[in-house]
Formats: sequence, structure tokens, C-alpha cells
Amino acid sequence: MPSPPADAPLPAGSAGRLHGWKAVAAFLRVDVRTARRWEAERALPVHRLPGDARSPVWADAAELAAWLRGPSAPTGADAAPPPAAPSPVAGPPPAAAAPRRL
Repeated sequence: MPSPPADAPLPAGSAGRLHGWKAVAAFLRVDVRTARRWEAERALPVHRLPGDARSPVWADAAELAAWLRGPSAPTGADAAPPPAAPSPVAGPPPAAAAPRRL
């Protein structure tokens, strides 16, 4: 069976999907080892088939781009008011400086 031409459209659901650690790392512009560490330490959104921790990974490019941007701030009615400025803490008055002897 001949392979599809290079400009053929991708099958439905596969657009923007990155297969394997090399593709994920290239998208993030980091080393494969860094991408794997980010999965473990920073919840990098990669996916595996259930049941096998060593199965090949895949990731959605849009999910990775959102992860890189970080948590988005809510806007509009969902936005929380900015935090109030901290009030000065009332404490004991500063100690008077004792006269210095020379």
C-alpha cells in the first residue's frame, strides 16, 4: 500500500499531537531528560496508555502551550478583587537609643 503524500491532511484527532519524548522535548525546546523531569516534578501534561508506566507518551501541542503559559488569571466576573495592602503591624515602640560613651 503506498504511503499518503506529504501534503495529505492528517486523520481526524491527530492534528497537534506529538508522539514520543523527542517530539515533546523539541516542542518545548528542551532536552528529553528535562521533559521527563518536568513530567515528574511539574506535572507536564503528557499522556500514556493506561496500565503501563513505560508505554510511549503522546502530548497535545495546545495543552503543552497552555502549560508553558502557566495558570491563566481569571477575567471578567470570575476575577477576584486584588488583595488588600497589608496593614501596619502595631508593635512596641522602637527602643530609645542609649547615649554612647566615648
